[in-house]
Amino acid sequence: MTFDTLDSNQKHRKSELLEAALEQSERGQWAESVESNRAILEIDPRDASAYNRLGRSLTKLGRLREALEAYQRSVEVDPANPVALRNSVRLRGVLENMDGDTVPPADPLDIRAENFVMETGRSDVVTLEDLSPAPQIATLMPGDSLELRAEGPYLRLYTTGGERVGLVPAKVAHRLLELIAAGNMYSADVVRANVDGVLVLLRETYRNPATRGKLPFPTVTRHAPESRAALRDAALVAAVDDEFVGEPELDDDEDVDDTDEVQTETLPDTDDTDDVEE
Repeated sequence: MTFDTLDSNQKHRKSELLEAALEQSERGQWAESVESNRAILEIDPRDASAYNRLGRSLTKLGRLREALEAYQRSVEVDPANPVALRNSVRLRGVLENMDGDTVPPADPLDIRAENFVMETGRSDVVTLEDLSPAPQIATLMPGDSLELRAEGPYLRLYTTGGERVGLVPAKVAHRLLELIAAGNMYSADVVRANVDGVLVLLRETYRNPATRGKLPFPTVTRHAPESRAALRDAALVAAVDDEFVGEPELDDDEDVDDTDEVQTETLPDTDDTDDVEE
């Protein structure tokens, strides 16, 4: 059965359920999203996107084995589906490092695509260090917001539910800690997450006028074409049907002081099979 073979009533009902499922994902209503996507699959069992949304929602509920099964069903329907393939690999890796099939559910998050706008010298992507064990980061997915906490000489990241994720690399943390102490504020959003590594976009959200001219990231990452896919995966609103909302913008900050020389470098290539949707 395909969408074209559905009768008018089925198409109308599926459209209503899809609208509900997307809204529920945006609000972090994961249990409701599970029900909506399952209802869609009762109408159209070959909807790969519905399986992907179901997989994400089950992941956020901590039901990892069920989530893996949903992504595997998506692969059965569409063997080349990149979202399902990525998440199948990720979840198998997580489950291999766990004793059980479930973890505590993630908290609802307010995820906005504007979190992923790249401003020259005021945002950068870093790989976290000292990662927590797999069960503590199992529900992390691209687009999730994290909380930055200054802990002595360290800058540690936590989920909104208080689970420790990892440390910002010392060189970056040292500069940010100085600016945070001066009144600046920073956000952190997941670009990629799996048991091997967590890639995070750090971005300045408030600048104390007293710190004018002091760039938090004087060495600015300019993204090579092969690296943009990882950021596109992250720049999503909650779980909008696993569709990209566009590439991050790279905006020059016109009032950057010349006292901080801005250099450029290329992100290391990222393996798309390790990326996590959404």
